Amino acid sequence: VLFRSIRQARYIMALTHIKDFIAQKREAGQDLTDLSQDLGVSISSIHYYAKGENKPSLVTAVAIYRKYKIAIHPFSEESLQWEIDNDKR
Repeated sequence: VLFRSIRQARYIMALTHIKDFIAQKREAGQDLTDLSQDLGVSISSIHYYAKGENKPSLVTAVAIYRKYKIAIHPFSEESLQWEIDNDKR
């Protein structure tokens, strides 16, 4: 048994790796410079993520979740929503 429940299976399947997220954005025709500005990171960070050489910070994962409603591995949807709900800015 790989998963203890259907909920756990959905949770694990819903997570997206940053590399795959960027590939999807490229395939959809999104300019990576625009993506970097949307996420508040440098274009070089986007390129490192795309090559799998860096992992996103919690701040970057929250920015992706806020804008695209996609949970980036290893952060859960619940933890990202908690960060948004408890943002003290």
